[in-house]
Amino acid sequence: MIKDEAAFTVKYPELVNILESEIHLQSDINNTIAKQKYMAVWDTGATSSVISPKAVKDLNLKPVSYTRIVTAGDRKQCAQYLVDIILPQDIVAKDFLVIEAELGDYDALIGMDVIGGGDFAITNFNSKTTLSFRVPSVQEIDFER
Repeated sequence: MIKDEAAFTVKYPELVNILESEIHLQSDINNTIAKQKYMAVWDTGATSSVISPKAVKDLNLKPVSYTRIVTAGDRKQCAQYLVDIILPQDIVAKDFLVIEAELGDYDALIGMDVIGGGDFAITNFNSKTTLSFRVPSVQEIDFER
């Protein structure tokens, strides 16, 4: 859960169809904090957040459980880990259960387990994409009003 009040905005110089941002992943292993910076993709179609095998290795993580995932083309058993996801502006999603899976060009995927903890908006004004996120949710965003 994300406890602090905070917000951030990522402005892209053009229209984009992949929303990405820099994040940090952190884990407390044997009373030693391991923290690394990664590029993450934001995915409202993913129910859970995901980290790459590289991130697992970098942070020396040990699985806390296993889960079965279903993707567009596959079903498989995946390890799960507890990590802190540090979003821009030092918004900390503490002790999130993430899944290990290959992510192509990214080392993290931010899913609805994190996004659903606040307000998330995407605009494309003047042919430039802007992603905004705030926690906690403070009001309804309604473009019809």
